[in-house]
Amino acid sequence: MESTNTQLDRLIERIGGFGKENLEEMLHGLAEGVRLAAGRERVRIYLEDLTRGALSCAYASGPKAAEIAEVTFPIVSPDAMVSAIFISRFPAEQTLADGESPALDRVFADRFGIASSYLIPLTNQGKSLGVVCIDSEDAEPTIDSDSRGILREFVGSFGEKLDHARKYHQQLLLARRVEEYKKREAAGFMVESAVRLIDRLSLASVLVPVTGPDGRETLKILASHSEDPLLKAQFGTSRSGPSPRRWRSAPFTWSPATNPRPAR
Repeated sequence: MESTNTQLDRLIERIGGFGKENLEEMLHGLAEGVRLAAGRERVRIYLEDLTRGALSCAYASGPKAAEIAEVTFPIVSPDAMVSAIFISRFPAEQTLADGESPALDRVFADRFGIASSYLIPLTNQGKSLGVVCIDSEDAEPTIDSDSRGILREFVGSFGEKLDHARKYHQQLLLARRVEEYKKREAAGFMVESAVRLIDRLSLASVLVPVTGPDGRETLKILASHSEDPLLKAQFGTSRSGPSPRRWRSAPFTWSPATNPRPAR
């Protein structure tokens, strides 16, 4: 059977072959090595997310992983250990059962059943880019000093590649959001112009086809405008800004099975 160090070396070699497009694969490989070296199953990886202005959970394993992944922490805050490690760039052990932990951590620990954590900063060229958290339901520290040294060395070997992949991923996400905003703006101009230029037109909407979770095709409102305040409130989306019901489904559904297109 291969030693832990040999297995970690294999992981480092494998992750070294990933490109900036493979952020998810890098995170899975990093978490696999952390679990192997720490002997714990509960791992959280936070990355600085400039699109949200927070430390977002990019990976979580163990109980309630999906819920944990939805929780973000401030980039700068005295009320969260993740934030403190991100700023200080020093690893630390945290015992959450002592009642002296930061406020946000106590709420988080109670919610997800975490008694202690070992936190390691993710850095690249002296700059923080995230934090790795290794959690336990046991309040007593269970990671010995040798394992901590191995963990710090292993985590530190991925800083540059993770940073490039993180930036690439966030740039794509930001570009997608800008494109969506431009489409909504253009749709808003269209519907406002239609209502004002066409006589007796009380409501104009731009509808886009979408596929629901059940596989059915439906139409949803991308933008709408009306000079009638009641109609505007009901379907409200205009160029001036979104209403709380911007993505409300249109009052009808088109399905190719029930409403086939007429033959040409």
